[in-house]
Amino acid sequence: MNEYAEFDESLSADFAPRISRMTKITLLQISDPQQPEVIRETVVESGYVDALRIDQQVYLVVATQLDLTSVIDDPQSVEVEQLLPMMADNTDPDQQIDAVSTVISGCSEIYQPQNVTGTGTVSLLAFDLDNPLAELTSTSVLANSTMVYASQDNLYIASIEDDNWLWFPVMEGDDYPTPSTRIHKFSLGGSPQYLASGSVEGHLLNKFSMDEYQGLLRVVTTELNWWRDDDPENRLFVLQQNDSQLMTHAELSGLGKPGERVFAVRFDQQRGFVVTFEQIDPLITLDLSDSANPQVAGELEVPGFSTYLHPIEGDRLLAIGQENLSIKLSLFDVSTLSQPILLSEHLIGQGSYSEAQYDHHAFTWFEQEKMLAIPVTQWNSVTDSTDFGLSDIFNGLELFRVTAESGIQPYAAIDHDFFYEDPDNGNWFYPEGIRRSFFVSDDQMNSYIYSISSRGMLVNDLASPENNIGSIELPYTDPVFYLF
Repeated sequence: MNEYAEFDESLSADFAPRISRMTKITLLQISDPQQPEVIRETVVESGYVDALRIDQQVYLVVATQLDLTSVIDDPQSVEVEQLLPMMADNTDPDQQIDAVSTVISGCSEIYQPQNVTGTGTVSLLAFDLDNPLAELTSTSVLANSTMVYASQDNLYIASIEDDNWLWFPVMEGDDYPTPSTRIHKFSLGGSPQYLASGSVEGHLLNKFSMDEYQGLLRVVTTELNWWRDDDPENRLFVLQQNDSQLMTHAELSGLGKPGERVFAVRFDQQRGFVVTFEQIDPLITLDLSDSANPQVAGELEVPGFSTYLHPIEGDRLLAIGQENLSIKLSLFDVSTLSQPILLSEHLIGQGSYSEAQYDHHAFTWFEQEKMLAIPVTQWNSVTDSTDFGLSDIFNGLELFRVTAESGIQPYAAIDHDFFYEDPDNGNWFYPEGIRRSFFVSDDQMNSYIYSISSRGMLVNDLASPENNIGSIELPYTDPVFYLF
């Protein structure tokens, strides 16, 4: 998929794009790895929001703002279909024929919730990998989109209700509004369908603030209350579908201490975990076994704060966060929900940060080897001054072995330095951090770590990670920085 896609003339058919953010989906047949074949190209007149695969179905979420200028100028002469976002679909790109152009969703497939959160559409499109040339199915809702969560059966889109129009009554002397989050539910399957919408007070931190369990949606929110000069309010909501409405089934307020807001959330069936923060990091455990009466089970205060929580080994919780300008890794024992225990912690060092602190895609856990991999950038990491002035920067991948018995133990560091050095004149390209990593095991159970940065990809054997066993340099055109 490609956001901000340039509009290919072969896909233009009978419409031209009216917005700058486009999304292009390309399907390739790779049954013959030596000769991959493009079998379908689809361009949608919307911006990419999220995508996920469940079994052989791929679901794409896109959003766009409708241009309502013509409605304001001359509402009587407007054709509604002309306002709706379009898509061009080509199921035979090799033949250089025009793509078929249609609206993403017709009026009958666009749903208007009771409370609309803006003048845009959010659309859900389904691609069937078992039948990749089948007619695309889609459904849309009038909404703005901020985040997407999906279970095996349903998909939820959260839209923040804090647009400027909420504040118009305040200008007339009314009380302050309560910005909230509108949640839209879709059923998944071969043909996705809109099901229901509901609203909760406050804002969600990220997709991990939502979780579906036994037909109920659990949501953790923070209402900042800065406009009232009050402390933030952190809440847990349990929502149940009733016809086309998501209704509050239960609510738990007062999570955290005064002044704290939510920094991390994770659900695990009948358990929930919330990190709030102002000056210290309380890990709050939730007992969700009674969906109608959720309870705070326990609380543990530790320095710093966590931004991502990752369940491992059933009753362990691995966290990444920050303390005193350092990346902080923490391992918790949550086997006794009322008494969470800090088993181990590790500080990488002053001046360190990681993309994994705010993007879970950069956090890689390999259960087979009990290994964690995270990209790390650290300033002032070494003192040797022989490498053209960049000796005080480490940009690489840090590996840690994590067990309940030994805690968090540094294992190896993988560096992409040689991708950045220009051997011809002794200059260095600007070093950018490793973005992603993944683990692979072969039939003999040998394990390998792949790391990817803007400059290239490295392969290292976990048994001897200091040796690079494979590398691919990626094309890059940024200028060289001269450091003398």
